[in-house]
Amino acid sequence: GRIMLSLLFLLNACIPKLYSEADTAVGVYACNGIENNWEFSPPSISIEEEGWGPGQVAPNYIMKDQFGQDVCLWQFYGKLVLIDISAEWCAPCKELAEEVAPVQNSYESEGFIYLTILGEDNASQEPNQAVLESWANDHGIKTPVLSATPEQRAALIPPGAAYPRLILIGRNQEVIVSSIEPKEDPTIRAAIENAL
Repeated sequence: GRIMLSLLFLLNACIPKLYSEADTAVGVYACNGIENNWEFSPPSISIEEEGWGPGQVAPNYIMKDQFGQDVCLWQFYGKLVLIDISAEWCAPCKELAEEVAPVQNSYESEGFIYLTILGEDNASQEPNQAVLESWANDHGIKTPVLSATPEQRAALIPPGAAYPRLILIGRNQEVIVSSIEPKEDPTIRAAIENAL
């Protein structure tokens, strides 16, 4: 009996676990190999991307920031995250960008981070690092300013949606509000305060 048990143990212990790309996109593997200047606390549990609708787990996009580093959206797991999807050419987006630092300063101590994602530059192309850097400097933003690929942009600004779009994501990566309206400081702060 003991030999059989030992044999079973050895057989089970030697079975290799193969990880596919799908496995590495969730949970503890979500942000493998990503290093940057920002706080880093990816989920230690397995979660799966669902979409940008209320109650869905937000996709784990990897994007370049204003320093040319890769940033993993799930690295902010455990924080309340406001995502502001803007465009360089968009006048209301520029107005909203002036509120980033004050809003961040108001709620940072409560585990909040404000992420800016630029979907387009002035030529309606994918923003490069110089555009991201300029946006951060022009508006006094000290939090990540990220560049969306055309595929990411299509999901963040679907047909019929307009810049800017504000998405509030809970500490568990689930979308709380898929589009804060109106896009004004009091409404934004009320949504944040309701979620804290």
